[in-house]
Amino acid sequence: MPKFIFKKFDYMTLKYVLAFCFVSLLSNLSLSQTSELPSFNFQNYEFPKVIVVDIKGKEEKAIRDKTQSWIKSYFTDEQLIKSENSEGTLFVNAVSPNLLSIKNLSNDLKYTIKISFRNQKYRLEIVQMSYKYYTEFIGITPLNLKTDSALKKDLVRSEPILTSFFDEINLNLYNSILSDIDEW
Repeated sequence: MPKFIFKKFDYMTLKYVLAFCFVSLLSNLSLSQTSELPSFNFQNYEFPKVIVVDIKGKEEKAIRDKTQSWIKSYFTDEQLIKSENSEGTLFVNAVSPNLLSIKNLSNDLKYTIKISFRNQKYRLEIVQMSYKYYTEFIGITPLNLKTDSALKKDLVRSEPILTSFFDEINLNLYNSILSDIDEW
């Protein structure tokens, strides 16, 4: 009986089902830990995507310092392309290998996030995203501009994966800011 079931599904369908189950589990665990955190919405691919998180009891400088420490500890050398501080606003260019599946290929996701601070809050903004297709990165734009139906279908399937991925980044940043343990 199991052989018959697996013959009906191709490998990519099974991969999507497993990815969706993993993302759902991760989302449920994350949401149960901190229900007050806002979530990103990938119903469309219009950028920038922005959430603002309130950090009660922390000053702007402390939030910024914790965020800079978080960037150094969260991203590996292979993931972090560039990090810069421009007038108190932090920009992070990073890549996540094999996060997406587009046209039956595992694709890297390259993204830029901007983190700014004000009044015991931080603003996390996804400025842009692109996926690696063979040897080049192609920008992800609003779905209504896509004429390739296979690509559009794959990007729609990727919505929960991207939502979970960026919500996990936000949760990790949030927990790092609230942590009273300093890395050294």
